[in-house]
Amino acid sequence: MGSEVQPTTVVQLLNMVTVSELVDDTEYADILEDVKDECSNYGKIASVVIPRPAPDGEDVKVPGLGKIFIEYEDVSAASVAVKELAGRQFSGHTVIATFITKSDFDSANY
Repeated sequence: MGSEVQPTTVVQLLNMVTVSELVDDTEYADILEDVKDECSNYGKIASVVIPRPAPDGEDVKVPGLGKIFIEYEDVSAASVAVKELAGRQFSGHTVIATFITKSDFDSANY
């Protein structure tokens, strides 16, 4: 991606989840609920996407695997979320929060 993306409505969270956590349906549901609960503190969420591994252990490259994407209804909420979430601890990991472009998000180019 190169240089830093200007603020958009879409926040990308890295270093929060592992592939093994995403395989288990219960863990996935818990993570999704936790993310929605926490991220709604910063503004109205339009959608949350947490890509999961291919079923049955298929060796398929899944775009964005291991990342979490939160689409907010406005840029100001997304900006607050990036500032508040970057550097926080989640399951013993330091969260990295950045923006991605709306077009990359919409086309699953992550």
